[in-house]
Amino acid sequence: MGGLSDYFGAILKRVFGDKNKSTEQGLTSTPGGISGNISKTMNDIPMYSGPVIPAFDPRMTDYTPPSQTTPSPAPQRPLQQRIESGLSKFSNPPPPIATMSSQLAQAGQGLPDQLLPAILSLMETGGMQEGKTLTPNNPYNIGPGVNYSDPSIAILGGGDQNQLGLSGLLRPTGLYSDYLQSGDLSQFFNRFTPPSDPRNPSTEELVNRYNLLKALFE
Repeated sequence: MGGLSDYFGAILKRVFGDKNKSTEQGLTSTPGGISGNISKTMNDIPMYSGPVIPAFDPRMTDYTPPSQTTPSPAPQRPLQQRIESGLSKFSNPPPPIATMSSQLAQAGQGLPDQLLPAILSLMETGGMQEGKTLTPNNPYNIGPGVNYSDPSIAILGGGDQNQLGLSGLLRPTGLYSDYLQSGDLSQFFNRFTPPSDPRNPSTEELVNRYNLLKALFE
């Protein structure tokens, strides 16, 4: 190994020891396996033309990326699950309308309050509790004279002009367009439960009841 050290020492001496000489001498080194002419001036030293590899290269096989410190946002709770949870708090066992949680969630899509179909069913019929439903399969008491073969139709409608269901009544071009634009519950109840009927509670009372029931779904 001493011969190799002497060899590189000779190279350094030849390159940096005499900058004014331009002659070249051939050198051969058996230990290093290197032979050829070595330039003795800085300008004659060949430049490296290969790829530049940084000291820290993420492409290295043993590179481990740093862990992410920013937490991922928590996913929003699905509306249907939220409805099921709220209805289960209303009574034990949950009211029959709880079996329609998927339809209630679908009917709530796009409304100012997506919980309105679920809350309104509790206000009108106690979630279709026995003895509280005025018309079978009609959780919203839509009528008079409207009969539904299935509560799902009463929620989403069945396509027939007389089977609009709650979703059909709340269509954007219908009587509830003011509520759909403003989200004001007073405008909704002024239409759905008109205060002009003396049997109906005041609009203020209906809004208060609605908000109390909404707390179940929070």
